[in-house]
This record gives sequence, C-alpha cells and structure tokens, in this order.
Amino acid sequence: MYPEYMMQDASEIVQYDTAGIPLYIREAKLSSYPDMQALCHWHEDLEFIVIFSGEMQYNVNGEIFTLRSGEGLVVASRQMHYGF
Repeated sequence: MYPEYMMQDASEIVQYDTAGIPLYIREAKLSSYPDMQALCHWHEDLEFIVIFSGEMQYNVNGEIFTLRSGEGLVVASRQMHYGF
C-alpha cells in the first residue's frame, strides 16, 4: 500500500506550491517521519536537500551519503532516493 502521494512505481506525486511554477519548498524534521526514514522514491524534478542541524544519511541509487549541518545534496531527476 502506497501513500496518496506515491504511485505504484515508487514515483512521488509532487504538489507544487504555486500553479505554473514547478517549485515545492518545505522544511521538515527527519524525526517526524516513521522510523526517522522517508520512503524510497523518485520524481522528474531535481531535489535539493540542506541540513540545518544535526546530521542524516541520504541514499541515492544505493550509495549512502552522510550530510551534516550546513551541507547539502542535489538529487538528479529519476534517481531512487530517501533520507534516514
């Protein structure tokens, strides 16, 4: 069973902030996710992650990156990824 924002092929349905402008910007805490882990997914859009405090792991196509406060990561289109 997939959440309403995920398709069966693991693609995420991105709800843009403003119609006609393909941006979705938000701030979230990893601790708000079940087991402190997002679902593995992909989408057509670029994803830019910035860590404001603490650290997290980010999996992109099976390669794991450690991101610390002040660091960021860009995930290219159509890449399987999730943070934990």
